[in-house]
Amino acid sequence: LENLDVSSNELREIPPTSANWVFIKNINLSHNMITALPWEFGWLETIEKLEISHNPLTIPPRNAQNLGVGAMLKWLKDNEPQDHKAVLA
Repeated sequence: LENLDVSSNELREIPPTSANWVFIKNINLSHNMITALPWEFGWLETIEKLEISHNPLTIPPRNAQNLGVGAMLKWLKDNEPQDHKAVLA
């Protein structure tokens, strides 16, 4: 699976199991109710396109969103809470 389109599904969150999406290159999450991308996205190195428009996202912040996919993923990786990292280890 390289493309995932879950747009317009009234989703409120993306499950932490998204860390297993290691081969996905294109993700369309647009037109949902997502407020935060999962911290796990910061560790997915294959993502090339991430469509997040029309969501009330606060994580990552708007300034990272405006800089594109690489900046969003870097922000998630760099700002992942320490207690969350311990859970994944």
